[in-house]
Order: sequence, then C-alpha cells, then structure tokens
Amino acid sequence: MSHWPKNNTLAGLFGYYAARCEPWEVSFTHAGFTQSPHDWLKNSDGAALQVPLAGCHTSGQGCYYTVAHRTEWEIIALQYHLHWHPERHGWHKSVYSCVVHYFVPGQWLTPPKGFAGTLFSLCQRADTPNNEPFNAASESDIPSCKVCSQLHARWNSGA
Repeated sequence: MSHWPKNNTLAGLFGYYAARCEPWEVSFTHAGFTQSPHDWLKNSDGAALQVPLAGCHTSGQGCYYTVAHRTEWEIIALQYHLHWHPERHGWHKSVYSCVVHYFVPGQWLTPPKGFAGTLFSLCQRADTPNNEPFNAASESDIPSCKVCSQLHARWNSGA
C-alpha cells in the first residue's frame, strides 16, 4: 500500500513514515543510498526536501515514489524505493479483524508460515500485508485479541 502525504513533498513523505514507524521498520533507497525516513529528514538539505512528489507506483519489487527535480535545462525524475523490514512485528488492527492483534513474520510461528510479504498474528487467526505502518494507536480504542495478548506476554517474559 502506498501513501500520498498531505504535504506533497519529500519532507511530507518522509515525515509521514517517520511519525508512524520506528527507524528500523522502514527505509527508502535513492541512487544506491538507503536510510530511514528519520535519517533522510535529518541528513537532507531543506531545498531537496521541498521537491514535490510527481508520482507513485507499485510493482513486484515494492513501492516507488518519484519526484521531479527541475534544473535550468531539464526536469530530472528521481525515484525513492520504499522498503519494509521483513522482520517487523507489533500491534496492529488489520482491515479484516475487529480486534487488535500482535503481528510477526510467518517464520517466527510454530509451525512456520511462509507467505513472503505477509505478517501473521500470534494467535494465527489474522494476517496483514507487510506494506503499511502499524496502527497501534487504535489499540486503546479497540480491544486486543486475548490470545495474542497472552502469547505476547509469554514471549516477552522469555517463557
């Protein structure tokens, strides 16, 4: 899933993901250089961050955001490739569930589940694609899965 930020610039794009994701969860690659949205915001100059977004497309390799950088002589299209960490885990309410589940990569489960790009709940009753920020902020408004809560507590205690 791609997101088009309200602030239609690179700063808006990086700000959206920086506000919703931990630095290790998501990164962007441009010209062979990969950083978290937090680091792109910190390490890029203000003018570069104000370049407007020109488009977004998804493919089998993920999501790509394009910016149109205008020079005196031409318009140069630059691409930023969005990457989700394959071992992301956290509380999330998927669109198919009425409760918040704790999602993990399929290989962490017993028995392992092997759908690339998919995260599975600890209770194994829900799944979600690994292509969007977790919406754990809704956890206080929506009940948590009791089984996920118990398994997560056991997991955190090392049992």
